[in-house]
Amino acid sequence: MMLEPDGVGTVVVLIKFNNLLQYYVTDKEIWILNEEILKNAFIEKGYEIPEYEDDIRYGFSILSEKNIVSFLARVVNFKVSKEELKEYYIIYKELYGDIDVHYAATPIFYIDFDKREFYSFFTEPGSYEKYIPYGWNGYDKAGKYDKYVPSEMKYW
Repeated sequence: MMLEPDGVGTVVVLIKFNNLLQYYVTDKEIWILNEEILKNAFIEKGYEIPEYEDDIRYGFSILSEKNIVSFLARVVNFKVSKEELKEYYIIYKELYGDIDVHYAATPIFYIDFDKREFYSFFTEPGSYEKYIPYGWNGYDKAGKYDKYVPSEMKYW
């Protein structure tokens, strides 16, 4: 595992594309699927949009089923297996307890590129499910990952 999830900045994400399921542990900000909507929301509120030196999105302002293959090729080093996450979950639970493990070591997002659905299990403010491509459905299911993650991908 290249990064350790903390449930706040670095998160576990489950991606479904072409009927294949894969976990990633990445910076959570790369999963804002439609940065244009987010930028417009900031501008409407009178905020300036900061320029970032590092492009953590590799130039993709909108992630959708049309370009996800190219994007996933860029984040391939952040792939993790269910088994790796299970080991991490067990260790984290022993060290920090039941409550913390559910926030740090479980999926924060489940993004189904086949059905064009974005599930956010994030319990902090953020509303990531609102910043999705047109034609997608976004769902705020804070803390309810157990209900929506496919059973074959559960490691907890």
